[in-house]
Amino acid sequence: MTRPCKKKLIRSRTKLQTVFDALTEEIISVDQNINLDSINKAAMKIMRGTYSEVVGQPCCELIEESGDTFYRSNLQQLVQEAFETRRTNRVLDRFRNADDQEVIKERTLIPVMSEDGKVQTVTIVSRDITDAHQRNEEIRGLNQKLKKISSELIKKNATLESTLKNLERTQAQMLQSEKMASIGQLAAGVAHEINNPTGFVSSNIKTLGDYQEDWGV
Repeated sequence: MTRPCKKKLIRSRTKLQTVFDALTEEIISVDQNINLDSINKAAMKIMRGTYSEVVGQPCCELIEESGDTFYRSNLQQLVQEAFETRRTNRVLDRFRNADDQEVIKERTLIPVMSEDGKVQTVTIVSRDITDAHQRNEEIRGLNQKLKKISSELIKKNATLESTLKNLERTQAQMLQSEKMASIGQLAAGVAHEINNPTGFVSSNIKTLGDYQEDWGV
């Protein structure tokens, strides 16, 4: 490699490192033996030693006692799978930190290919999603409460509709009863009006008959 190309490569890697250091995600790169190839500033917080001291060393031995068991228990198997399958893999990791607080991190393992198509290193991006996960859990809980309230409202509406129909039926029956009562009163009034002249005629006929007998007609 010529000197200008080498300088350009160094500048390019320096710029890339600057970008990685500006990210809040923890980013490390390891080889097949889990030796640390590169690391950004966020990931250095969980390491013992300086940048020059940790690069090239076994990654799992450099992790601080922070409760993060991923690098000790799962890293080797997942890195081996990434080398073999050449596929990006994403896992969700839960653990408790030194303060006994739950931490949830999303780990993304990305195989980095060389020019000949072989996996050269695996980059692991760790993103803390504890707060986002807790918010999602709260939203999920609120959604469940809303569904429960909605179900209860539907049941109450069904009960109210049933009660309203019963009231409508009762009202119709009462109106029918009132109509029948009115018809009965009307019929009684008509009968009374008919009975009065009939009684008058009947009584006068009897009187006329008596007059006929008295007069000998």
